[in-house]
Amino acid sequence: MKTNKNYSPAADRNKKSILIHLKTHLTESGSLLELGSGSGQHALHFSNHLTHIKWYSSDLKINHNSINSYRKNAVNGNFFGPITFKIGQDPFPKINFKYFFTANTFHIMSFTLVTQTIELIAKNSTSGCLFLIYGPFKYNQKFTSKSNEEFNSYLKHLDPLSGIRNFEDINLLMNKN
Repeated sequence: MKTNKNYSPAADRNKKSILIHLKTHLTESGSLLELGSGSGQHALHFSNHLTHIKWYSSDLKINHNSINSYRKNAVNGNFFGPITFKIGQDPFPKINFKYFFTANTFHIMSFTLVTQTIELIAKNSTSGCLFLIYGPFKYNQKFTSKSNEEFNSYLKHLDPLSGIRNFEDINLLMNKN
């Protein structure tokens, strides 16, 4: 039997450690927009464990079948979407979000799109909202591991505008916006 579910080994590996941090920060009820939900694995796992959060997945239309396949396994009725949302093309979803989350997207986007993402979140959020970002970063322009440096080279080979971002640059953008 063919399944519409895409599978990401990385999402499986990191879901438990990300959940620990999400539980620390997502303490109050509210709606959350996940940017770049990919397969839908994270959305399913996190919505099943964070029952007080209305989890809205968003991604390109090409990933919607997989997200919907994972959504069928949701147990709490708090996994919504998928919303078609491509930064710079689609309008921002008309939902009052308290939280925003993205995993492993900033290094595959151009820095221009990263900047636009942060600006859109700032423009469409209210005071007290949180934007939680997971992924590899460089610190003080230095890679944290040889494997991240090799991964960055691989990303640049696929798309010269992609690459592991400097934490300080992202932090500056977040503080500016």
